[in-house]
Amino acid sequence: MPASSLGRYAEESIKNESAKDYILRYLQEADFNISNITSKEQETHKGPINYTMYQHKVSSDDGNNDYYEFPELFESDGTIRTFGLAAQVQKILEKDAFLAVDEIESSLHPKLIEYIIERFLKESEQAQLLLTTHYDGLLGEEDLLRKDNVWFTERIYATDLQYRYVFEVDVQRQKTNLEKDL
Repeated sequence: MPASSLGRYAEESIKNESAKDYILRYLQEADFNISNITSKEQETHKGPINYTMYQHKVSSDDGNNDYYEFPELFESDGTIRTFGLAAQVQKILEKDAFLAVDEIESSLHPKLIEYIIERFLKESEQAQLLLTTHYDGLLGEEDLLRKDNVWFTERIYATDLQYRYVFEVDVQRQKTNLEKDL
């Protein structure tokens, strides 16, 4: 689901107080400095437009908290994507449903990806999460993903894909270029 669709879904979700509470807790526990989210509507000559405002809490040097509101335009792609994913995760956990997320790593820090997966695994009873990724760093997180839950795909022809279970692949994990440089 594209980030804009995720954002619009989340914008609708925060109109429900329990969903909003869940999403705010999710963002705060993921270490976002967001203290409130509101959906606003503004009239224009072309009709009403909806937008999301993010309130950030900032501690000042004197120990007081200051609050600043920013429209979605000033938030990072990762913040907006996490906001949308939090709304989707809340819904599938509530309904014991299924969610597919293509390229989970898009606009997200690797630690945030791990947080999303770990939180889902802790909270889910029957809901299911399917992720696709190019981020091979997840393979090194053995305490997060079981090998029997990992599948590889390989393009054979322009239109055909081959699926292989992780145990069927002779994997000698090689360091990525980024890991080699560290």
